[in-house]
Amino acid sequence: MCMCFKLFTIALAVVASGAVCAQVAPSPFSLTLSSFVKVIKAGSEARLEIVLKNTSNHEFSITKSNAEDRAESHYYIDVRDSKGRPVPDTEYAHTVSNLNSKPTTQFVFSEVVHTLNPGESLSDIAVITKLYDLSRPGEYTIIVSRKISRELGKGTVKSNPITITVIS
Repeated sequence: MCMCFKLFTIALAVVASGAVCAQVAPSPFSLTLSSFVKVIKAGSEARLEIVLKNTSNHEFSITKSNAEDRAESHYYIDVRDSKGRPVPDTEYAHTVSNLNSKPTTQFVFSEVVHTLNPGESLSDIAVITKLYDLSRPGEYTIIVSRKISRELGKGTVKSNPITITVIS
């Protein structure tokens, strides 16, 4: 009976350590979000830089919009007010995400495939005010995320949060 208990304990420890190892698989890339300005006037444009860095030990290919300020074609951008509530989308954001879009409206995004070696980065620009209504004064917290492609694994990588203050 004692030997069976020891074997069961060892087997349980091996299974548990395997489950822990599976949960901590590193992401193949990181996302760093930065703002060109921390305070904007209501009605002004707010641009953010998104830097995707290859943190893996091998090269991989990743797509990016050919336009300088079309990060929304590859990233999910989450904007929340000071109370943690989602900020309303603009009509453009609804159209891009196919929410309430008119059947006659079409958007064409041109993409470029980039190969990133380990440690290399790729930057993109997001115009937050093109996507979200930041017309009310206050503090807004922004986080960007991108899905990991099937070739690289699975899951989603999130950026650091940043805060922008809108003044009247």
